[in-house]
Amino acid sequence: MDFFRLDRKPVYLRPEFTRKLARQRYETVDGMATRWSPPDGSDKDDYPPQPSESTIQSWITNGFPSKLTGRGRYSLLAFCAQLDVDPLALFDFQRNGYFSHFGRIRKAVQRGVGALGGFGPLFELLEPDQEWPSNCLAKKIWGRDWFIEEFDNTQEYKLNSYALLDFNFEKTQREIPESYISLIEGGKLEIRTQCGVIMEP
Repeated sequence: MDFFRLDRKPVYLRPEFTRKLARQRYETVDGMATRWSPPDGSDKDDYPPQPSESTIQSWITNGFPSKLTGRGRYSLLAFCAQLDVDPLALFDFQRNGYFSHFGRIRKAVQRGVGALGGFGPLFELLEPDQEWPSNCLAKKIWGRDWFIEEFDNTQEYKLNSYALLDFNFEKTQREIPESYISLIEGGKLEIRTQCGVIMEP
């Protein structure tokens, strides 16, 4: 697979976990197709069309195609919305080459949505911005704002409760930039690498 051409690469899900969620919500995976529907208040004419049972099975097994256009462009997000789940919960990081080819994926992100293929809708939803994740897209696909909970550490809160944070990064053959945790203005916690902020819990 040519990971330089991310626009030609399918987006893989965690198949067993995805099937498990589908069975919990719809009794069978195929039942997801018959009960596919846009959320209340969403534009039905603009929502990704109802897929067939075989299409859903193919998405789970073989990944989402890189070239989905028109109403089908956001099928990956709509699929996740039907399961009421965050897309990254289903994202197969290993099969998608996120760890082994992170540098190439990062270059594709820098080139813009056009170079991302099927990954484009994920990037649109999760692109760091003043509004992150995108509430506009969340309303369109999930029918509601993205749920956000902010945590801070200020002197107004005085508790004798502490949490131990343990971060593990997968080993690769190349050097990984050192990561460190820092407190920013307002007492918010963020994790930084030489590549920039990677998490703001």
